[in-house]
Amino acid sequence: MYRDACPIVPENAFSQVFYRIRRCLKPICVVSMEPSRKPLNLLVKKLNSDISIRLKNDIEYRGKMIDCDSHMNIILDGATEYRSNSPTANFGNLILRGSNILYVCVDQARQ
Repeated sequence: MYRDACPIVPENAFSQVFYRIRRCLKPICVVSMEPSRKPLNLLVKKLNSDISIRLKNDIEYRGKMIDCDSHMNIILDGATEYRSNSPTANFGNLILRGSNILYVCVDQARQ
C-alpha cells in the first residue's frame, strides 16, 4: 500500500526505513543572516580600505584591499608582512588565497 502511494521507495530494508523517516521530518527552520551581515558582502563594502589578514601559518598582512571574490581570495595593494607584530617584508601587490586565511580585520588602521 505504501509503495503504491510513493513509487520511488528504495529496495533494501535500511533504505526504506531511512526514506520513511526523512519523509516524516519537518523542515528545520533556517536562520538566515541579513544581507549586510554576510562576510563576503562586508568585504565588498570594504574595498579600497585598509585591512589586516591573518593566515593559518600565523603571518599577518596589512594593506589596501583592491579586490576579493566568492572564494575569499583577496588582492592587497601596498601589502606589508608582519611576524610577531614586527614588519618583515613589503610587497607591491599581493594575492592571498582564501583557503589560507584565518581571519580578516576590516577596521585595522595602517601602521
